Amino acid sequence: RPQSGLNQADIVYEVQAEGGITRYIAIYQCHEAASIGPVRSLRWVDWHVLGQFGSPVFVYAGGIIPDRQELAAQTWIHRVDALDFNGPPFERISTRVPPENLYGNPAGIWQRVGPTRPPAPVFQFSKAVPAGGIPVSTLNVTFSLEEPVEWTWNATAGLFDRSYAGVPAEGASGAIQSATNVIVQFVQSVPGPYNESGPNSLGVHSMVIGSGPVWVLRNGELFKGTWSRSSLHAPTVLQLANGAPIPLAPGRTWVEVLPQTGQASWTPASN
Repeated sequence: RPQSGLNQADIVYEVQAEGGITRYIAIYQCHEAASIGPVRSLRWVDWHVLGQFGSPVFVYAGGIIPDRQELAAQTWIHRVDALDFNGPPFERISTRVPPENLYGNPAGIWQRVGPTRPPAPVFQFSKAVPAGGIPVSTLNVTFSLEEPVEWTWNATAGLFDRSYAGVPAEGASGAIQSATNVIVQFVQSVPGPYNESGPNSLGVHSMVIGSGPVWVLRNGELFKGTWSRSSLHAPTVLQLANGAPIPLAPGRTWVEVLPQTGQASWTPASN
């Protein structure tokens, strides 16, 4: 922290990596940031999330050999390993220490890749607010003691503002990280077979294909339902208990992929 470019992403996934820490998968299609970073190493869960986005350009900085080998077998994805470059469109800035100092320029990356086909929509969107929502003031998503995430409804801005243990989460520009929609996708996870960053650092394999409970927060309200995804390249479907879809509000969406080892709670809005 602070990261660059997350407030310009259309969708941000927060996933558990290892040792209690989380990583971010930032999806860019409608908007672009001048610089994105730090760019970090890949994880198993990355391409399992990205499978629903058609043929995306996946930018990362190395990774353990088994993950790189398995990623190479995914011929539907455009792989851009920042460690293969010794210069533009990537740079190591002098104000941070490695490995947290590697940043990428999206415009330069697109020039290297060339035109790609946009994916089909993953979520449904509607300005109309569904019935049955619970007014909330805050959402707490605790991946671990190291990652106590809070979202607070900002009625003036019409956004949920992000913080860590009460401290506002600011990006490199100084702006608070915020989202129009916050999704808590409750998943099952298993330890990966390999250490990611030294001894006793088995990766976390979060199962984002299947089904489970989901909370969707939009317009200051929480909607409880289920998420389901039938295969690697199928979209994630969000439904209420009666089977009706849960549409998102047009705007930036943040998905908290929360394993069974974490906890989530919410505080109702005061009258």
